[in-house]
Amino acid sequence: MKTEMSAALLLLLAATAPIAAQAQGAGTDQARQGAPALQSSADPSANAAPDTGTSATITDVDAGEILPTLPVPQTPDSVPVSADAQPGAKIEEIIVTATKREQSLREIPASIAVLKGDELERSGAAGIDDIARRVPGLNVATENGVQRVTIRGISAANNTNATTGTLFGNVSFTDAYLPVVSLDPQPFDLKTVEVLKGPQGTLFGAGALNGAVRYVPEPAMLGMFSAKYFAQYENVEHGADGVTYGAAVNLPIGDTLAVRIVGFDRASPGWIDNLSAGIDDANRTRQKGLRTMVEWQPDELWNVSLIYGLQDTSIRDEPLTDNLDGELTTRDRPRTSPTDKSYRLAGVNIERTFDWARLVSETDWVGKDSHTFLGNTRTLLPSSPVGLLGVQGGGNSDTWSQELRLVSPDDTDSRWRWIGGVFGSRQKIDNVVDLFAGNADIIPPGLFELLDAVLPPLDSLVDGDGVHLINLNPKVKVEELALFGSVTRELGDSWELTLGGRLYKTRSFGTNLQRGLVFAALNGSLEYTDKGGIKDTGFNPQASLSWHITDDILSYVAVSKGFRVGGLQPGITLPTSSTQAPHTFKSDTIWNYEGGVRTQWFDRTLSVDLTGFYIDWKNPQLQQHDSTLNIVYLDNVGGVESKGADFALQWITPFRLQLSANASYAKTVTTKAFQSGSGEVSMPGDDWPYAPRWQTSTTLSLPLEIGNWLLSSSVTHSYIGKTVNDIAEQMPIFNYQQLDAQLDLLSRSWTWFPEITLTVNNIMDKRAVVTSVSQGLITPVSRDVAYIQPRTFILRFGGSF
Repeated sequence: MKTEMSAALLLLLAATAPIAAQAQGAGTDQARQGAPALQSSADPSANAAPDTGTSATITDVDAGEILPTLPVPQTPDSVPVSADAQPGAKIEEIIVTATKREQSLREIPASIAVLKGDELERSGAAGIDDIARRVPGLNVATENGVQRVTIRGISAANNTNATTGTLFGNVSFTDAYLPVVSLDPQPFDLKTVEVLKGPQGTLFGAGALNGAVRYVPEPAMLGMFSAKYFAQYENVEHGADGVTYGAAVNLPIGDTLAVRIVGFDRASPGWIDNLSAGIDDANRTRQKGLRTMVEWQPDELWNVSLIYGLQDTSIRDEPLTDNLDGELTTRDRPRTSPTDKSYRLAGVNIERTFDWARLVSETDWVGKDSHTFLGNTRTLLPSSPVGLLGVQGGGNSDTWSQELRLVSPDDTDSRWRWIGGVFGSRQKIDNVVDLFAGNADIIPPGLFELLDAVLPPLDSLVDGDGVHLINLNPKVKVEELALFGSVTRELGDSWELTLGGRLYKTRSFGTNLQRGLVFAALNGSLEYTDKGGIKDTGFNPQASLSWHITDDILSYVAVSKGFRVGGLQPGITLPTSSTQAPHTFKSDTIWNYEGGVRTQWFDRTLSVDLTGFYIDWKNPQLQQHDSTLNIVYLDNVGGVESKGADFALQWITPFRLQLSANASYAKTVTTKAFQSGSGEVSMPGDDWPYAPRWQTSTTLSLPLEIGNWLLSSSVTHSYIGKTVNDIAEQMPIFNYQQLDAQLDLLSRSWTWFPEITLTVNNIMDKRAVVTSVSQGLITPVSRDVAYIQPRTFILRFGGSF
């Protein structure tokens, strides 16, 4: 039955392939009425570099500092167009606040890729993986339940803090010490998703070493009632089915107050069969979320915005196989590996407008909690029918931040623009990694209690879970205090100079309680507490020079710096053992140099953008394995550089067909030789992990008007080149192509009729390895392998009133 359904849907897509496209734009209602203009996000003026641009006129997109940026690829849904509006369609200007002020993206010497939320909704996107396919230069992999987001080849090593920051609205979601929970919200009712390329040290601080992904929710709107809904059915080839649904309502309260409430419930199907545990489609995901936005404007001078959100995610089993043969099965995990993660966030933004400036106060809080269990018997006995070893991990974090800033007024008669402010944050992180032996399903808990009674010294190491072999519990507080600012001056009629920076002071201190039976063998003691940390003071400069050669051609050069906080060693640091872990690991820094040109031609129907960059990464943080028991720790090693370019082309042809072609090239390699703790030697020129050299995304789209109906279809081809899984192992991963297609049907006369969208992702049902991790406490005896999601059919109904 599933095969017949697949064939029928593919035939339907093939029949409409000649009209590859979609009618979207200013929104569903605008499309029904006939949108007066085409909106396209790859405005060469809007993107400082070739990345890929999303179509839409975007306002109030608060993105961050002046960043080196690229245009965003045109997504299948990104061009809402009516047939009668098509002949005069142009690539429209995009207004953002990438410098924390409203400004045309064309005027900003930065790399910002913008994707519209409603386009992501129609495509059935569920998270960052779907976003990454649309933005060359951005890729994602997941290890041990933690997402690793890479921009321009700069990736975080396993178990290190992210090199790419994440924000929800203006609320920073970055863990500054060790990863706890990754932000990956359901795209429903998002206004935009912004990908900021290059260091964000001036305005984002330590939260974004080499870039950031920012999720911008739809705000509460004053003076109008509105509601929207969707229901989505998802079928994964070789897997299961799932249904996701959600709704949003905007409630005005008088003329000065409005509340917007959004909720969703996602049941995502699995496709990995855990044969040892006897569970089909074991990696099912259940996610629920709720958020509330409040907008209050008592008068023209004051504005108060509040946001509160929560999200809970449960994954029944990790989406991992035990083979490199393309089989979506695992036979070496007799116990499932569930993950439960949740977060709560809140923010208050207060603005007061004066004649000479705008004063902004932002107060934010984020609370996270996670728990992960990994069946770990395979690290010693890959064919064991029972799970005797396990790793429990996770923890929680609590983060407060406060920013006060002054922004110059948007005065077009002035040649000066400026911004300045002060920022402070405090983050508490309590992290746990516990390797234990035992299984309550196999060994009665009473046996452990008996062992505890016979050997009283083991009291702290034996409980109902079993015998704790290694238990690490770092508790750390990370604080940051900073002064930041930038000044922009127009030089004549065609030149513009920007200078800015961030003066910061960070402190990362805490304790690491280390205990377990392994410590008795290493140190003659069952537990040990390490204390300490690091302090850092520094300055992150940024500068850019722009030249408006003509009204349609802009060139620029820019330089910026980013940093990431270090801290107390979370691995084993027993003073008398033979382990090699240092007491602390240091902060690392990145310098980014880039130059670009953005052009538009033929009355704003064609844009061509090109950007080149060079990145110098000093003292990158890397997870190491020592030679004692292959125990991991963090250290700083060598150096890394990334050289590359981004290209973006956007073309609205005279024949309604629209083309978006985007490509990114980055050669990311080590620059210094170093020897790992386990003895492997890395030489200059070795490939850095999770850093593919080539990525492309190409979309053909075309709307078709049939009576009072808009039928749109689009075809997108994406490619991600080969990279390696680990600096020492250098095993090839990625290196795959993916073909996606989408059909969209919309009534322009029956406003009550829901919009219907059919999407097929990975049409050719390709297999491609996205993570490959060797497992073994002493020597590698097993391998965890993750593949891209198989062919997936998504049928979506959505409407608004």
